[in-house]
Amino acid sequence: MEYTVQEVADLVGKTRQTIYSYLDSGKLSFTLSDNNTKLINASEVLRVFPEVASKIAHIEKEKNNINVDLKVLELQQELTNKLNEIERIRQELTFEKEKNELLNRENRVLNDFNETLKKQLPDLTNKSQEVGNPRQEKKGFFKRLFR
Repeated sequence: MEYTVQEVADLVGKTRQTIYSYLDSGKLSFTLSDNNTKLINASEVLRVFPEVASKIAHIEKEKNNINVDLKVLELQQELTNKLNEIERIRQELTFEKEKNELLNRENRVLNDFNETLKKQLPDLTNKSQEVGNPRQEKKGFFKRLFR
């Protein structure tokens, strides 16, 4: 874990200027971050200021607890999302099931109607043969005139 100059000063109870003088003299080593901030490793702080070991341990423990709490929150959110997705899928399945039941009912009605037509077809065919083709009346002048 790395600390800024201000964080190290707060940890050890010294001023920022004192920490900068330790950095400039080489008593305390540092690395530069991407934005050119001087960062001091926790092990380096412990080497130069061994009396702050309990503070650093406490800070590390708190940060770990925060990380664990954040992970728990992330997992709870993920679980909530998954439960919502399951409920949505259940609703879709219920809708699809109802839709299938309705389609099956419609199919049964159409099949029943089809069977009825098949039974009536021979009767209708016989009747149409009996009736035959009706003669068409001639439509003369007077027939058209007096409709």
